[in-house]
Amino acid sequence: MSLRTFRLDPWGDLTLRIGPDGATEDYIVCPRTLARTSPVFERMLYGDFAEADPSTRAAMGEWIVRLPEDKPVTMGLFLSIIHGSYDETLRNLSLDKIYDLTVVVHYYDATKVLRPWVEVWINHIANLVEDINTPMLKVLWIAWELGAIPLFQTVSRYVLLEFDAADFADALSCSSIQTPPGVLEHIHSVREDILCSLLQPFRDLIDHLLIEDEKPRWCRHAVWMGPHRCESIILGSLTWSLCRAKLWPLPEAPDVYDSIAAIHTHLSTLTIHDLGKFEKREDHSICNPSATIGSQIQTTLSRLTLPLTRRQREYMEKQELVLGRKHKSPTQVSDIDDRRI
Repeated sequence: MSLRTFRLDPWGDLTLRIGPDGATEDYIVCPRTLARTSPVFERMLYGDFAEADPSTRAAMGEWIVRLPEDKPVTMGLFLSIIHGSYDETLRNLSLDKIYDLTVVVHYYDATKVLRPWVEVWINHIANLVEDINTPMLKVLWIAWELGAIPLFQTVSRYVLLEFDAADFADALSCSSIQTPPGVLEHIHSVREDILCSLLQPFRDLIDHLLIEDEKPRWCRHAVWMGPHRCESIILGSLTWSLCRAKLWPLPEAPDVYDSIAAIHTHLSTLTIHDLGKFEKREDHSICNPSATIGSQIQTTLSRLTLPLTRRQREYMEKQELVLGRKHKSPTQVSDIDDRRI
C-alpha cells in the first residue's frame, strides 16, 4: 500500500505507483495527457508494453503502472506540470530540484514542458557558478538539457581547469549523477593535451641543458670544451624546484594528479637560479630561462580552447528550439570558448 495518494485529474483512470516498495506514492492521472506529452508514456501505455495490455488491467480491476526507479517527489512535480497543476513556486526551485526534474523530463522525452521556467532557471544557476560549493556536474547536465550553450561552456571550462585527476576519476565512474554523454571524456582528453603542452618547454629545456660540446649549448657565454657551471646551476635549481612541486621526474600528462590551474601555479612560481655576473666579465643572468619558460606557458594558456563538438552543438541547438528559446544560427554559435584563464 502506498504512503500517500494524489489525484491530479478528477477523471483520471490510471494510477502511477512511484518509488521503491515500502515508500511508494500513488498519482491518479489521465493516461491520454501523459501520452500526448511523452512519447515514452505513449509507448508504455498504448504500445506493446505489459502496462498497456487490457487483459492485465481487467485482471487487476484497475489500471496501475509501477515506476519503482523514479523519485516520488520529482515525478510528482513532473506530473503536476503536465496536468496544469502548479504554482509560482516552480520559479524558485533549488538547483538540486531543477537537476532532478531535467533528468526526469529527459528520460521521458518531455523537456518541452519546462518552457515557462527555463530562462529564470538558467539565470539563477548562472549566478551560482562562482560559488566553489556549487555541484558543477549537475550544472553541466542542466545546461546541456536546457540548451544553455554559454553556461555549458563556462562550466565545461571550470571542469577542465579546476578538476584534478581524482575529481575526473570520480566523475567518470559516478553513476548517481547524470552527465551529458561523452562530454567528460572529451574534457579529460583536452586536459591531457594541455598538460602535455605545459610540461613540454621544461622537457626541451632540460634536454638543452644536458647537451654536450658537440652541439650549441644553452649558456650564452659557452666556449668549446669549457665548463658547464652555468647549465649546472640552472639545471640544479630547476630540478630542485620541480621536486618541491612534486613534478620531478617530469610526469607524463596522464600521470599528473593536480588540476591544470594548480599546475599552472606551480610552473609559474618555479625558482630558477643562474650564475649572475661571473668573474666580473660575464653576466649569466641572460642565460636564465625563466622569462622564456614563462612566455611559453602563457602562450599555451592564451591559446587554450575547449571546442564544442558538432554533436554537442547540434544537441543543444535542438534543445533551444524545443524549449522555445532564442535560437542562434550555426554561424553565430562559436565552436570554441575563447575566454582566457
